Amino acid sequence: MLDALMERRGRGRDILMARIKAKEILGRLGEKPILIAILLFIIIWFLVSGASIMRGKNYKGEFLNSILVEAHGLLFDIFVFGILIVFFNKMGERRRNIKRWQEEIDDFRYWREKEATFRIVGNIKRLNRNGNTYIDLYDCFLKEANLSEADLRGAFLFGANLRGANLIRANLRGAVFFGANLERVALYDVNLEITTLYGADLRGAFLGYANLEGANLEDADLRGANLRGANLKEASLYRADLRGANLRGANLKEAYLGGADLRGAKNLTIKQLSQVEKLYQAKLGREFEKQMEERYPHLLEKPE
Repeated sequence: MLDALMERRGRGRDILMARIKAKEILGRLGEKPILIAILLFIIIWFLVSGASIMRGKNYKGEFLNSILVEAHGLLFDIFVFGILIVFFNKMGERRRNIKRWQEEIDDFRYWREKEATFRIVGNIKRLNRNGNTYIDLYDCFLKEANLSEADLRGAFLFGANLRGANLIRANLRGAVFFGANLERVALYDVNLEITTLYGADLRGAFLGYANLEGANLEDADLRGANLRGANLKEASLYRADLRGANLRGANLKEAYLGGADLRGAKNLTIKQLSQVEKLYQAKLGREFEKQMEERYPHLLEKPE
């Protein structure tokens, strides 16, 4: 009797475990409606195909023929509309995720703690993986953030704090850094083409070999910045502070340096200055001013 009781309990436990596993499987499938639809389509396709084979071997009546013709047409419709449903479902899911991740960035926008930085960076990476680069990072706290190779083309970083952040090889083309804190930020080999850095704090920033072609650096603070090999072609550096900046090999062709402060700039040459668009009211230091007045006085004249 005891053995029978134990056997019944064992069967009951097995049945309970089977039910739990079945619920888990159904729960997982419920989270993947597209997978269920594909499985159902495959099952129906096999049933219809099997019926077609049997018809060819054993049956010649018109009724089953008509049903199978309709079934094949139905399968084709399911296949076509299934693809469309999957496509629009994925598109809708992507938009919902992008909206959710941007809303999470909004939630952490004014939180000045490292945890906020980590969470914002995580959302930036998720947005990037979904092809989104136009991210609103206005006034975000991203101090010492690791954004290496991030894609922030066209992103809005007005007033953001990126002090000491790692942006090596990031794509920042067309991004807006108006008034942002980029002090001591690593921007080595970064694409900053046509980027707005008006009034940005770039003191001690490492901009070696960065592409700043056509960038707006008006009123930017570049004191002590490393601009070695940087491309500043056609960039606007009006009233920018470049005191102590390293300009070795920097491309200044057609750059506008009116009102810029270049006193004490390192590794700057007359040849580099001869290629700029204008130097009207620029502070060059006595030696450079004398050489420019003698050799390239037109660059010191007031623009028309």
